[in-house]
Amino acid sequence: MATTTNYSWTTPDDTALVKDGASAIRALGTAIDTSMNTALGTKKAGTVLLSTATFSGVTSISAPASTFTSTYANYRILLDLTAVATDAAFECRLRAAGSDDSATTYNNAIYQYDTGNTAGGLAANTSISRWIIGEVDAGTNNHSYSLSMDIFRPQESVFTTMSLVGQFVKTTGVQTSVYGGGCKLATTSFDSITFLTSGNISGRLSVYGYNN
Repeated sequence: MATTTNYSWTTPDDTALVKDGASAIRALGTAIDTSMNTALGTKKAGTVLLSTATFSGVTSISAPASTFTSTYANYRILLDLTAVATDAAFECRLRAAGSDDSATTYNNAIYQYDTGNTAGGLAANTSISRWIIGEVDAGTNNHSYSLSMDIFRPQESVFTTMSLVGQFVKTTGVQTSVYGGGCKLATTSFDSITFLTSGNISGRLSVYGYNN
């Protein structure tokens, strides 16, 4: 009986009968399943794509309802703005049951540094209605704002926290980096998030769940 090179899975010989095909497929499937379970055990992909969407000419973009569920404790968000209409602060809010939570229970601090200055700047905020996560500048091309954000335990009855790294290019061509984090002082079970500013924006938003 023929076998594969690496795992010695049994495969049909050229002279095998067609009527035995179903049995041969079952045997091969069982062998593959056993080998993969031995090799991987309970290991799974580190992250799972939950949603991705492009948007254009809007002042806010939200992940779909029920993006955050009990399946995953923590999440990675990637947001890339490709067009910005207005110079403005860039912000986000957690969502529950289809609505943004704008209660003044957000705290956050960000550090911003750009190639046009010899020193960076720190902004810390308490008891505000959203997380302030940087700024956007009109007139820049391509990467108007690129954000990587981790959201921790939004579905659990604990304070939700986040950390972020952001990059954007100002109208003058100055490249700027933003680093920071925040805490939502509420035990609400959140299922989504909204990013917003005062002018129209375009880009792509993707959300991934971290396997536990």
